[in-house]
Amino acid sequence: MKYGIHIDPPWIFTISGAKYADRWELVIRDNGHGFEEDRIRQLKEQFEITDPSVKIPSLRINGMGLLNIYTRLTLLFGNRFAMNIGNHPEGGALITIVVSNNEPGGRASR
Repeated sequence: MKYGIHIDPPWIFTISGAKYADRWELVIRDNGHGFEEDRIRQLKEQFEITDPSVKIPSLRINGMGLLNIYTRLTLLFGNRFAMNIGNHPEGGALITIVVSNNEPGGRASR
């Protein structure tokens, strides 16, 4: 939510889900300014080096929310899970969580 409340109200957060034959998806979107490109890069780098099966990352205020969610879902779903972070073409932050029904050969693109 913190990325979507830096604008004047109304603050709009949309969470939608869909189930397909091979996966399910959650899409979270807001109407804020979206992520700065540098923040997207930092988050993706943190996700790449995070291996909760070896060590739970140290979490701190201002940056722990998405890493905490990523860590928990990785522990729960392993290689079946992918989390994509970006900005919606019409504005606002966009996060997509995908969980495959089948164990893939490798983790999907984040």
